[in-house]
Amino acid sequence: MELSEAKEFLRVDFDDDDGVINSLITSSDQYLQGAGCNEKVNPELYQQAQKLLISNWYENRVPITVGPNYHLIDFSLQSIILQLKATGTSDDA
Repeated sequence: MELSEAKEFLRVDFDDDDGVINSLITSSDQYLQGAGCNEKVNPELYQQAQKLLISNWYENRVPITVGPNYHLIDFSLQSIILQLKATGTSDDA
C-alpha cells in the first residue's frame, strides 16, 4: 500500500505523521502475512484489511486499557503478541 492511499483513507492532509503512517503500513502488511493472509489471492480485500488495521492503530495509540482495568492489554496488542509467538520457532534462538 502506498503512503498516499493510507493518508487518503485516514483523511490526513499533512506530512507530520508520514513516518508513523509508513510504519503502520509495514506493520499491517507483516500482521496480515503473519496471520496467513496472501495479498495475491484477493488484493482488494487485503488492502481493506490493511486500511482497517492502520486506521485502528493510528487512532488508538494507547496499548493499555485505562480506568479500572488499566492492567489489561488491548485486544489488538494481544493478537500481535500471539502471532509473534506463533511465528517464532526454537530455531530462532
